[in-house]
Amino acid sequence: MPADAGRAPQTTAKRVDHRKLRRTRRPPRSLPSLPDEHVLTEKELLERIPLDRQTIRRMVAEKRFPPPVFLTAAKRGWIWSRVLAWLADREQHPLRQREYFGRSDDLRPGPE
Repeated sequence: MPADAGRAPQTTAKRVDHRKLRRTRRPPRSLPSLPDEHVLTEKELLERIPLDRQTIRRMVAEKRFPPPVFLTAAKRGWIWSRVLAWLADREQHPLRQREYFGRSDDLRPGPE
């Protein structure tokens, strides 16, 4: 009896070098609408608000963004209705544009 009589036949799978595969960009994920009292994790908040993590933390410290609710000692969450209220306030009271390199339009020399 041959030595490999009870074994399944081996298939020779072609190895793929993943480093040489062409990389394609994933399409943006569509985000489902949320009920107003949904609690967002930091990751979910960053997917919906186009700000950096450090920017949000700084704005929370400066009391310019809704503070998180501590779900555990290490896990934070934001109440979506508060974030929506902050967005509505931004829409009603837009911030002034930052001056370009510290210069305002009033100080630029006009045509002589």
